[in-house]
Order: sequence, then structure tokens, then C-alpha cells
Amino acid sequence: MCDHVVGATTTYALWHKIKDFFLANRDARFMILNRQYRNLKQGDLSVSEYARRLKLLTDALADIDHVVTEVDLTTQFLHGLDKRLDTLVQNRALAPVRKGL
Repeated sequence: MCDHVVGATTTYALWHKIKDFFLANRDARFMILNRQYRNLKQGDLSVSEYARRLKLLTDALADIDHVVTEVDLTTQFLHGLDKRLDTLVQNRALAPVRKGL
């Protein structure tokens, strides 16, 4: 880390060198997190543990300025649910979209 901040003569320059160091891997981090988010399935997890892991991934994506929309989150959540819950997914797909609630 020290090698990356050498040459900073002001706190502003130091801050930007540190920020650039930590943001340098932003694109790679997005690709990894997005793949994990898209591939997450409930499997043997409880619904609450599955939801918790999905929330951690959406928070991590938001941390690197890739905010997941509510519609995308809902779609991904339903897509990853275990097949035993297919009736829930089918009922959600048929339900009318309500705005402003």
C-alpha cells in the first residue's frame, strides 16, 4: 500500500491515490459479484438464508455503484427459488404489478 501513495504531497492527492488503489479492481469485482448474484440458487438453503445471501450480493454490488433494481431483485429471487416453491413463482408471475404501495 505504501508504494501506491508515494509521491502524494497533499492530503487531497493522498486520498485520490488511496481511492484509485481500491477502485482499480471495480470492473473485475462487478463481474465476479454479478455472476454470483445471477447464479445463486436456493438449493438446500432455507428461504431466509437464501434471501440473506442475495441481499449481501445486492449490497456488495451497490457498494461498487451497480445498484440492483427492486424488479430485478424480485425476479432473481423467484428465479433462484427451489422447484418445490414453483406455485409461489407462478402465482407471482400472474399477479398484477402494483405501484405506489
